[in-house]
Amino acid sequence: MKTVLIISLILNVGFLLLANFFGQEMRNKFRRDYQRVVDGGIGVTYAYLGAEAAGMKTGMYRFTLRSTDPFTAAIGFRFGFPLIGAEDMINVYGHYRSARLVDGVYTMVIDTFLGKSPVHFVFVTNNPRASVGAITVTLGGITKEVPDGVYPPHWFQKFDFFS
Repeated sequence: MKTVLIISLILNVGFLLLANFFGQEMRNKFRRDYQRVVDGGIGVTYAYLGAEAAGMKTGMYRFTLRSTDPFTAAIGFRFGFPLIGAEDMINVYGHYRSARLVDGVYTMVIDTFLGKSPVHFVFVTNNPRASVGAITVTLGGITKEVPDGVYPPHWFQKFDFFS
């Protein structure tokens, strides 16, 4: 019995150290200085209030980014875990370039799922001169224009879990 207790204790300490290591690695992976990105002029944000607050249904919607200069943007969202001191992180889930000219303006079109919960989207650009100031969300759903990127919902988002 004493041997089982000692082995169990050693394994628990080992698992705790391993969990701590992987937690730190995940924090480092997602660690971005959110304020530096936004204040430095290389990030543009869009605060989605959630379906009910925005007066819309959950579903696929379109973001359109426009600039007078060509740009590349990493698409992500802001999140954090305040209990472990990991706040203001950015999870990047896409990366596109404004290859299309629409009326002389470089344009990037992204379709993504907007659920019930509020989300703070972040578009990190590679060109501070690009001044991607015009982000629009097509509230009427998908239009005829072919998007540069499409991000359908995960299976659990369709049931409004963590969406």
